[in-house]
Amino acid sequence: MVTRGFPLMPKPGEPDDHPHHMGIWFNYENLNGLDFWNNSYAIKPDRKHLYGWIKTDRITETKDGTTGILGYHANWTNQKNEVIVEETTRLEFSGTGNRRIIDRTTVLTAAQDALFKDAKDALLAIRVAKELQIPTKEERSFTDDKGNTTVVKAGAASNGNYLSSEGKIGDSVWSTRAKWVNLFGKMGSDSISIAKALSPKELNAQAEDFARKQGK
Repeated sequence: MVTRGFPLMPKPGEPDDHPHHMGIWFNYENLNGLDFWNNSYAIKPDRKHLYGWIKTDRITETKDGTTGILGYHANWTNQKNEVIVEETTRLEFSGTGNRRIIDRTTVLTAAQDALFKDAKDALLAIRVAKELQIPTKEERSFTDDKGNTTVVKAGAASNGNYLSSEGKIGDSVWSTRAKWVNLFGKMGSDSISIAKALSPKELNAQAEDFARKQGK
């Protein structure tokens, strides 16, 4: 398991900051002034009106086999359950040997005027296991645009690193444009590489290049 278990399936010793970081997710920090990204059980009831919900209402496609498929429909709503954006998503799951691939196609359709304002946190993200995080020696505090502060403890057991298509590495990858980005590190004796790209062609080329450099 290369993602963090908390808060759905907590594992001993893993960090419990940012409870909205659940596996792999797709949303946005500022849509019509509502925060879809940071919503979680940690938000107090009197502040819930500042946040949005993404509600899956039906499964549109399923398929087993060499390539597994899951399709669904969801509504991005405010707290009054008024639909701002409709989402249709199709996920394809495949793999060979030690490689696992998820191809995601998402279409967002406005149900009313929808403004995606420029924001720090947006769209697709993965919260990885603590071993794959970039190591930090000091405790850090992060405050969002609503004044909520989250403390992230130092990660002594972490050994991850980042590499982008533009040749940037480590923290320099943060908030930069790239065709793909690769996170790599070790979990026990296993070498792990997690790559994200806008197109499968770019992702496959990057994965093959990384494998060659690793002698695999």
